[in-house]
Amino acid sequence: MSDTSELTPSYFQLFQTSVEGVALPEKFNYPFHYTPHEIAFIASRELQHYLQTQTEWEHDFGMAPGNDGEIIGKMFGVLVVKNKQGELGYLCAVSGKLAGQNLHEKFVPPVFDILPEDGFFRKGEAVITEINQRVLGLENSPDFVAALAQLHDAVKQADDELAAIKQRNQQRKEARSEKRKALDALGSEQEHHEQLLMLGNESIADHYELKQLKKQWKERLTELEKVVADFRIGIDILKEERKQRSAALQDEIFDQFHFVNKALEKRSVGDIFKHTAEGRPIAGAGECAAPKLFQ
Repeated sequence: MSDTSELTPSYFQLFQTSVEGVALPEKFNYPFHYTPHEIAFIASRELQHYLQTQTEWEHDFGMAPGNDGEIIGKMFGVLVVKNKQGELGYLCAVSGKLAGQNLHEKFVPPVFDILPEDGFFRKGEAVITEINQRVLGLENSPDFVAALAQLHDAVKQADDELAAIKQRNQQRKEARSEKRKALDALGSEQEHHEQLLMLGNESIADHYELKQLKKQWKERLTELEKVVADFRIGIDILKEERKQRSAALQDEIFDQFHFVNKALEKRSVGDIFKHTAEGRPIAGAGECAAPKLFQ
């Protein structure tokens, strides 16, 4: 349980269930391994009832039978508090946005709202969306699709032709082996020598033919791969720009999320995570229910 002050009345919820006789905790439990206190269970059940009966917004949690829409889970949290008048109640929060919005009457607001239409996030998001469209346009362009298909077909044809000639050469090698065994029965040394020489030449010819076919296909595939690579250069440049813009936008978001501790010392979430093993926050840091409730 925590003390709080100057809460917006709509955020502070008085218990609808009687909590008379419930002993209040003296301090927080260890947050990563604990059994929630009875007062927290009561608050959470009231929030669950609200979620099941409210009609202010729509979100498919996948709990109602027969729904065909996209099912998306959501994390909610409650924080039991007292207001300045000493009344016992609780705050509610949702992780991230809900029903496409950040601001709801029932839930505490985000630490920093990234969704205003004229804000930097929307503008940066629009740029990234435009890059996505350009990437999709290049990846689905008829010329690129045709080049990929041509390369794919050529690779298959090369594999088939090389496999066929290798199989033929193996069969001819086995046939020559049988012929060499049969030559041992010939009486004429001259004829024996000539036959062996002919068989040796056939072996050399087969090896040369396979070598030439490999060379021809290597040259052909190199040409086709270059055509595909030329298309990919433009796509990869856009993807790299998208990656850098996304990272910069995320860092800018982290810089806007400022938290205060109990001594009212303020730090951004980016600064808080600076000295961790990763060196930066994970995506969505600061937008979960608990940070919203404490702030």
